Amino acid sequence: MDTIRAFIEGLFAQYEDSPDIRQAKKELYQMMEDKYLDLKAQGKSENEAVGEVIAGIGTLEELEEDLNFRAKDQVLKNNINLTDHQVEEFLEDRKDFARKISFGVAVAIMSAVPLIFLQGMRFISEDLSSAIGVGLLIIMIAFAVSIFIPQGMKISKYSEFEFKDIEMTTQKKLQVEKEEERYQDIYRRKLSIGIPLCVVAVLPVIFISILFEEQETLLLTAVCFLLIVIAIGVKMIVEGSILNDSYSILLQKGDYRNKKINTLLDSIGGVYWTLAAVIYLLWSFLTWDWHITWMVWPIAGVMYGLISAIVSLMMDNRN
Repeated sequence: MDTIRAFIEGLFAQYEDSPDIRQAKKELYQMMEDKYLDLKAQGKSENEAVGEVIAGIGTLEELEEDLNFRAKDQVLKNNINLTDHQVEEFLEDRKDFARKISFGVAVAIMSAVPLIFLQGMRFISEDLSSAIGVGLLIIMIAFAVSIFIPQGMKISKYSEFEFKDIEMTTQKKLQVEKEEERYQDIYRRKLSIGIPLCVVAVLPVIFISILFEEQETLLLTAVCFLLIVIAIGVKMIVEGSILNDSYSILLQKGDYRNKKINTLLDSIGGVYWTLAAVIYLLWSFLTWDWHITWMVWPIAGVMYGLISAIVSLMMDNRN
């Protein structure tokens, strides 16, 4: 009878537990037990009786009338049913998350600016400029982290949204689709400004390093300008992408159709970006080449994009 119980549990495994589910399990077990005992009375062996009972069950849809059970009315375990209020709350929290996280990222990128700028000031001693610069760097990094941690904890309550199927009312879904369609113009504008800013920002550094090779102060100033412009560009890209992902999560678009890929990339991403931060800080503090070590971040971004593409391709081929 343990085999029959296991079969019933497997049959209902896709549904969330509820009084209807428990009652349906109980009735189905009674039906199968009666059939099993009849077969045993006819001289069938235990294995034969169990096999025939299970083979004769069919699907849940076929049993609905006998069990007074409607499969389509039950909540699937892999589904999340959202009310209109929950959808609005999710979007508001994601908008707040996008603004604050993108600002924190910009602050982190600019954290080396005071140190680099002060190193180019001839009227300040090297020790004093280093002390002030490192102090400001640590303060700015700490400020950025003070944004990341509480925001990460706040938004974590929605983490399962990325890995499960979202259900909402038809009217609300149509409203979200219209909002998403309107937002696409804003998103494209943010990307069309943010990405070129990150590319163009490096030009002054290249020109000055070629034309004014011995002007260290001018070169360091250009590096500071580069980091500030990149911070602005990255803020626009990050904020726009987070909001765009919010609509993709609700509407199950793009990468959010493939939950396995998201789960895997989420695991890889946590380790990857922590490693990037460790490399950046170790390299910077060991060499004090802050005007060079910032390159860790754009390189890490490009490499992560490549890793994501490879993982997605491998998962698609496997499926």
